[in-house]
Amino acid sequence: MAPEKRIRRALTEPAYGLAALRIVVVAMLLITPELRQAPALAAAPERLVAAPEGLGWLADFQFSPTLVSGMRLLAYSAGACALLGYWSRLSCAVLALAATFLLSFAERVGATLHAMHMLWLLALLAASRSGDVWSLDAWGRAVPAPSITYGVPLCAARALLGVVYFFPGLHKLLSGGLEWGSAANVTAIMYGKWFQHGRLPELRIDHYPVLLALGGLGVLMFELSFIVLALLPKTRVVALGLGLAFHLSTRLFFFIDFPSLWGCYVVLLPWQCWLGRRTPAAREPVANWPRASLVVGGALLLATAVQGARGQTQAYPFACYPTFEGLMQPVAPDLVVELVAPDGHATRLERDFGRYRTQQQWGTVYWLLGAYGHLPGDAPLRAFAREQAQLRGGQQELDRAQSMRLLAADYSTRPEDWGKPPLGTRVLRELPP
Repeated sequence: MAPEKRIRRALTEPAYGLAALRIVVVAMLLITPELRQAPALAAAPERLVAAPEGLGWLADFQFSPTLVSGMRLLAYSAGACALLGYWSRLSCAVLALAATFLLSFAERVGATLHAMHMLWLLALLAASRSGDVWSLDAWGRAVPAPSITYGVPLCAARALLGVVYFFPGLHKLLSGGLEWGSAANVTAIMYGKWFQHGRLPELRIDHYPVLLALGGLGVLMFELSFIVLALLPKTRVVALGLGLAFHLSTRLFFFIDFPSLWGCYVVLLPWQCWLGRRTPAAREPVANWPRASLVVGGALLLATAVQGARGQTQAYPFACYPTFEGLMQPVAPDLVVELVAPDGHATRLERDFGRYRTQQQWGTVYWLLGAYGHLPGDAPLRAFAREQAQLRGGQQELDRAQSMRLLAADYSTRPEDWGKPPLGTRVLRELPP
């Protein structure tokens, strides 16, 4: 068999997988809180303290909340059309553009949220025939035969998911070698996530170092091999099973929940086996290569691969997904406020473990600490100090304070050390209240 025929045969798939991807991605994007929060964030520019790569230029612009609300309405309208498959390609394109703008507000609150794979897939769907089944566009039409028209964008979608996993795995391996998967390193990462959430899992897996070491090495193998497993038809279901096991484990033991990513696993389901026989058996004319899908898919893969190779996690709309690279210690930073009275007495406001701090709030803390390479101005630090004083019942101390100190503090993340004083502190800034 000629090489092109073999490639065509491998890429020939029914339309169901692409339609399922359209429905899932659009549905997940429409319910994401970041889309809903955009107008409120536009009305509170003081919260937009971060400047990830690709969004720094927005710091000079302040968008009207009314304008942002209108864009949100446009996104929801386009999303409803895309979900129903009405003018599917145009609806996906409009949703992708509107959502890219709207999600950028949440990206500037703190650390990058890494939900941008939904935008990549939407752009791919806009360049593909995702409305040929399960859509209003296909109402009353015969189900199309399997074709490279659907297989090419599905292949690109699987490759994009593979890039999401591959480069974090590569950076883990390059920075720590196989020692990254050691029980000590995995425990330190796990303690850091427990410390952030302020709670412990029901099963204390840190008491089983052998399981942690096996799990750490398993993570390396999974992330580095996922792209190959996902692209090969015979191992695609293996990739699906390993991916679900990986995300279940990270949810149970690290409190990392990523439904917007594993929800895209619909591209790994065996649609050909389930529904392929329902498609017409008649011989169809040889389909042309879907150029739009090839061009858009290639551009998306290039952009994501460049950011992945750079290890640039703080960027938008293309970034490397969290790497957790390097060998960790059970220590985590936090931002502490000291209110200094005229007599020199300082009231320290540390984190309240009884009050949950979201990952977005932790991202703000890390940006203010300069963890992402940008030093904050006085205004966001002062706003953080005032917010902490109000949350911790320190309003009276704030009112009579002569100054406020912002301290970078290092805490032990071992559960038995929670609530103890920091291991060390340094003054970041001292400001008038």
